[in-house]
Amino acid sequence: MRDAGAFEPDRGQRAVDGGEELLIVLPGCDAADAWMLGECLRTLIAGSSFVFAEKQLAVTCSIGCATQPNGESWDADSLIRLADEALYEAKRSGRNCTVNARHELAVA
Repeated sequence: MRDAGAFEPDRGQRAVDGGEELLIVLPGCDAADAWMLGECLRTLIAGSSFVFAEKQLAVTCSIGCATQPNGESWDADSLIRLADEALYEAKRSGRNCTVNARHELAVA
């Protein structure tokens, strides 16, 4: 796994998707790299110290990754739906993990 220090924040675009969900767009990133980045972020968050109202908090996250198959061009809504499905699979799998989407889920 890549070191969390290898995360390049200027490589992609980030946007708040609602609630506590965050969307990161990484043009040109394949499924393996998306998963590695997700794992780096997840590990970094789980290993960080968070304090709120003078109380130490343990924070974890679940991450869903979606990429376009080679040679295909999908619209943003399909990719977001695919990433969202992967996120919910991560949550069903016990949380605090990273899941790559299965492309057959994108067919609506």
